[in-house]
Amino acid sequence: MKETFIAAAIAQTFAPLIPLIIYWKTRKMQEPHMRFLAWLLIASMAADITSMISSLWIRSADVNSISWNLYVVISIICIILFYKPLFPARFKNMFLITMILLLLIYLYYFFTRDLSTHDRSTPSNIVFTVLPILFFFKMIREMPTIHIQRFPMFWINAGFLIYFSGAVILYMISDYLVRVLNNDRTSYWIFHNFLGVVKYILFAIGLWQVNLRPKSL
Repeated sequence: MKETFIAAAIAQTFAPLIPLIIYWKTRKMQEPHMRFLAWLLIASMAADITSMISSLWIRSADVNSISWNLYVVISIICIILFYKPLFPARFKNMFLITMILLLLIYLYYFFTRDLSTHDRSTPSNIVFTVLPILFFFKMIREMPTIHIQRFPMFWINAGFLIYFSGAVILYMISDYLVRVLNNDRTSYWIFHNFLGVVKYILFAIGLWQVNLRPKSL
């Protein structure tokens, strides 16, 4: 179990390199909003590397907490800004209000210390599960291509949906794992890291479609 945990953590840490390299090579052909995805990947890898260094050498819980909390704040901003151009302009203010509310909720619980870091992420995880579902409905209704697998956002949106819906499910069963199964959350983190790797693979596949992509929604 320990070896699996370490392997999953390493894979999760460096998996963002794959979509990042693809984005860098194709950045001139990518849609402008894809830059927010690139910043999200950079923030994710930086947070995971910082956490890994802290766990192995510094052994400071404060360093882990700072890196993770900073990543969550950046991810909320990047994901909202990533999806905002994909919906009609009349929803622009709704996206900005949602971003501000998620940040305020997260920062409130951060400063009051009422919840753990991962519990504080639950509201944003739920929102980022709903957003991809809404986008899939929009995509199906407008159907930009008969070859939907060539549409970059199909893969990227699927990556977000799988990861964040999985994170919500993990949160719901975390107490069961700890209290009933007497699990030390190792299984939790293995599955969490697995979801992260799947997400980055789907991002990479989506970004790779740029040369074949149809007209955007």
